[in-house]
Amino acid sequence: MAETLFTLPGRIGDNLARLKVAHRWARERRARVDLCLDPASGPLEGLLLAQDWVDRVLYAEVHNYNFGGQPWDFGKDAWFRARYREVWHLGFRAIEPITRHLTHEALERSGCPVRREGLLEEPCIALERGAPRDLLVHLEASPDKPEVRRQALETLLPVFGILARAFRRIRFAGLDPDSPLYAPFRGSGEFVDSRSGMLALLGPLATSAVLCVDSAVRWLAFDCGVPSVVLRHDGSVAFRGARAASETVLRPYDSSGVLRALGIRAPFSPRLALRYARRRAPGLLRESARALRRFWG
Repeated sequence: MAETLFTLPGRIGDNLARLKVAHRWARERRARVDLCLDPASGPLEGLLLAQDWVDRVLYAEVHNYNFGGQPWDFGKDAWFRARYREVWHLGFRAIEPITRHLTHEALERSGCPVRREGLLEEPCIALERGAPRDLLVHLEASPDKPEVRRQALETLLPVFGILARAFRRIRFAGLDPDSPLYAPFRGSGEFVDSRSGMLALLGPLATSAVLCVDSAVRWLAFDCGVPSVVLRHDGSVAFRGARAASETVLRPYDSSGVLRALGIRAPFSPRLALRYARRRAPGLLRESARALRRFWG
């Protein structure tokens, strides 16, 4: 049992986004820490216990996942403090607008005394990285966001053939290999079953770039220092290089931008250009109408 506990009350992705704070504390103090999760984050246990800075993983239940998991201290602050010398809660205590990166937000709200400099760039999950010769694809968004899956397919399918030729191997990571989501890609790559936990993804990540929806896999790539292209909830595309502090946001439904972000040069495609123009036309008309209204008062 360690002398310090960090609590992580949110969903898997939220917890991965905040994990770097606990890692920085452990590295600066040269001490191991215990982590407390909600049972829904159980798939993280094997991954966390494989890290040399984690001693134990505990569980306590939250009432809901609003605003990063509530109650933010699992309702057990006194119980925790009776057993640990230091307790740091990485949940969000107040419903306030999030204006910073989630990792910085957790750091500032917890008051944990660690250096902020370089926090986003430093990996917190140990991974022996090789050249990204493979591509790991994850398309399983939250069940309550079916539009995200549709947007991801609309962005990915036009360039999937180019991606298949550019990478040595394509792997699909998810919970259900028989899902209709993967029907367009049958026979086009291997399937990595993540039902046994997030630890199963570390091997493929070692030689992969990541193409994913805005999900826990995005934050796992962030924690491992793996380059990733994220198909976000609003349809836009974001790219993060290995150990980069911030994402580069590309245009919505920008299939060719996905190729550029992954370092793939492709010939000009009239079909992709026309598709993007059709997507953008309504927005351009609205912007022009607003400009004319401002001009004429």
